[in-house]
Amino acid sequence: VGFFIVLQIAMIQLGLMYWLLVTGLPINDVSKQNGRWVVSTCGWQALWLLPCLKKAYSVSFRKTGNPGLDKHLWDVQTIVGIGQRFVLLGQVEDNGMLAESGWKLKSASTGMTALEHSRQTLESGDLVVDHSSTLSLDTSQGFLHFRSCWVLLCVGRIPEGFKLLVLLLLPWPLWLKAFHQKDWLVLGVAISTAITVILLVLASLLLAPRPAIEANRSNFMHFLPSHPQPLSVASQRTVDVANMSNLVVQFQFFIGSRNAHYVNSNILLPITDSHQLSFAEVIGRSTRRQSSRYFVSHWWGAPFEKSMQSICKHAQLAGGNKWKELAYWCCLFSVNQWRMEDELGNGDLARSSFYLALTDPMTRATLLLLDDEVGCLSRSWCLFEVLQTCLRSPGTTLDRSWSGFEGLLLCTP
Repeated sequence: VGFFIVLQIAMIQLGLMYWLLVTGLPINDVSKQNGRWVVSTCGWQALWLLPCLKKAYSVSFRKTGNPGLDKHLWDVQTIVGIGQRFVLLGQVEDNGMLAESGWKLKSASTGMTALEHSRQTLESGDLVVDHSSTLSLDTSQGFLHFRSCWVLLCVGRIPEGFKLLVLLLLPWPLWLKAFHQKDWLVLGVAISTAITVILLVLASLLLAPRPAIEANRSNFMHFLPSHPQPLSVASQRTVDVANMSNLVVQFQFFIGSRNAHYVNSNILLPITDSHQLSFAEVIGRSTRRQSSRYFVSHWWGAPFEKSMQSICKHAQLAGGNKWKELAYWCCLFSVNQWRMEDELGNGDLARSSFYLALTDPMTRATLLLLDDEVGCLSRSWCLFEVLQTCLRSPGTTLDRSWSGFEGLLLCTP
């Protein structure tokens, strides 16, 4: 009996280590803290790597929804004394060299090596994609994978390797006796393996750790229509201020100062995944009849909360007491992210949902959302929307102009 108990515990320990290697650590959040990009993981263990063994570990990311994380290998370092948290040091390729797939670093003309420079740059949060926008690694989903199998031996409050070693060496009389009685060993391994597999499957289904944002998404989706109706007319996919405000309130803790890229990959795409529709279609059309709508032109790199504040300010000025009922066509909510080719008109801009919504007779004006950097004016789609707005505005000699159109409105938080 003692032999079987020890063997079962050892097999479960091996199973947990293998499970950790295959699935990786579930990510709770990746955010910028004190100038450094910090990865927080979740789980039933307080996972941390022994800092005395190695200063940096090579990891990869999976299903984070952020191409900057998923498409590259990274060096990470544990935050000493705090479990489940790691600091990103720099991008590396499989051969240990700095990744060069499109990422650029400021002040490259220094005397430091590429890897040293990348680590210092990441720790200062000074990594950029181009000259106009900083690299954002924000996410609240996905998995972190260690590239080296031996790293699993030093994971955990009590290192997994140490626990396995104790289980193998402490009951050595039982192992010695089992070695002389082969039936014990074969039967014990077979039964323990079967029980371990069953326990791991049940644990993955019932006890698997989930990132905190999943609970908010579940609560939000609970109040959505179970069978949303798709809208074939792109210009009708509007969202009123009340629904936009509700989204901000429900996920305010996670959104913070993050941009629309984070909101789209971590909130909107998971919510719309099961229906493969736009967010405007999933939440359902308002029961109040909308006689007109506003078109929103914005830059996804701007802070999402600031963009919503700009829309709310405009609604309060334009809608009076019923400002929460005003409807807006915003690509983030109104475009079906699961069918982008169709939304872009299959190459014909005149058939794209952007153009159709902007030129719809029910569209009263175009709202250009401005942030501190006026980043929208560096985006080709925003410039295209501004051009079409100017061509449609009253006073032009073109047939596309409409006397009831208010033209381009500049909005700030």
